[in-house]
Amino acid sequence: MWSVCTLCCLPESIFHNALSSALDEGISQLNSSGTNPYEPLKLVERLLWLSNTKSPLEDSEQIHRALVMGGACGFLTYVLSHTGALDPQDRGLWRAKGLAMTCLGNLIERMGREECHKSITKEMINAVVATKEDEGVPLVQRGQAIFTLQRYTVAADRCGIQPYYREDTSNMVE
Repeated sequence: MWSVCTLCCLPESIFHNALSSALDEGISQLNSSGTNPYEPLKLVERLLWLSNTKSPLEDSEQIHRALVMGGACGFLTYVLSHTGALDPQDRGLWRAKGLAMTCLGNLIERMGREECHKSITKEMINAVVATKEDEGVPLVQRGQAIFTLQRYTVAADRCGIQPYYREDTSNMVE
């Protein structure tokens, strides 16, 4: 955990470059059949922790920008889309996917208009929608998918962008 967390102490440009390398390595490990499939999924927990960081406003914004610029959204989308060699009913895999959706929601909520345009992809939203609509997905993760899509819809409306998907937000309370 400390390896990703200590990246926060680096200057912003170095942080997002180092994070990008770590996330690329995580994707490579997920694709490798000979490795422990849970090792790269631990990166999701670390990203979630970073996306929840409540430090002085300037530090918090710097961490957010570095996560987005370092490719966290792409990595999280990959985790959501990953089927790999794991059993589709594997609780560890679904836990990681649920954490990935929570982390994506945290990042999306803090994005401005430009970040939304650059970082939110159709593939990302389609992966969350697929989770929501798949009857075989555990109920908790389906609920997380709905909430992530609601957060996305609110962010798209706030930023004045056309969303790839619109989830009903009438039951959300600010």
